[in-house]
Amino acid sequence: SNIPNAKKGILNELSRQVGTRILGETGPLTDFSNIQKLYRYAGLNIRERKSGQYKGLNKISRKGRSLLRNILGKLAFSLVKRDRLFGEYYHSKKDSGMLSSKAMVSVERKVLKMIYGLSKQEKDFDIQRVFICKCEYDKDSKQLQEAA
Repeated sequence: SNIPNAKKGILNELSRQVGTRILGETGPLTDFSNIQKLYRYAGLNIRERKSGQYKGLNKISRKGRSLLRNILGKLAFSLVKRDRLFGEYYHSKKDSGMLSSKAMVSVERKVLKMIYGLSKQEKDFDIQRVFICKCEYDKDSKQLQEAA
């Protein structure tokens, strides 16, 4: 039920206490078969209000663990300064016209997904892997291995 080898990477950024609080709220992350179920548990899943011809806005459901959302919100807030891990990501969302609250929820979802991935794959945190897809990361790491 812990985040393996995370203390070497992301937990330096997050702090051990926050990681423990997240795991305290969720329980073992291996209990969730996919990230969508974890989003739903946290109340961070996207819902669309629509009925007949009416189509409303997409918002998070907020059905789920409010304390987990609160912990993730505080964590995301500390990571969105321009010189921090998600600073560029957050500010690019805001600069493209997204409301700051929506951009913050986007960061919260990204952080939760990153923690879930660390737990599921039992790999060390790698800052190069945060903002690129798995296939690109694998291709880049293969090229680095061949060059060495």
